[in-house]
Amino acid sequence: MKLKMTEQEYQVNKILPSIRKRMAKQLVETGKNQKDIAKMLGLTEGAISQYVNDRRGNLYKLNNKQKPIIDHYVKKIMIGKDPFVAQSRCLSGVFKFDKKNTPN
Repeated sequence: MKLKMTEQEYQVNKILPSIRKRMAKQLVETGKNQKDIAKMLGLTEGAISQYVNDRRGNLYKLNNKQKPIIDHYVKKIMIGKDPFVAQSRCLSGVFKFDKKNTPN
């Protein structure tokens, strides 16, 4: 019997990794190295490597309403805003535009 995910599990296991993947890739595009990105996002270098190389963050497909929200918070992180607060607010904003807005 397959158990249903709670809303929080859905966000943390499906949506958040996709957000972090987009954030990591955008930060790489600005010239940041993986070590610096890991520090900025509060993650390990290994996690950043997996996001950048498409080995993590592939379970949820972001839509066109969600991507600008993530881009906004990447800019906030780049100017020194708290990455944990930025990721949390980003997750809330992205979840509002989830097609199902319910756990699978």
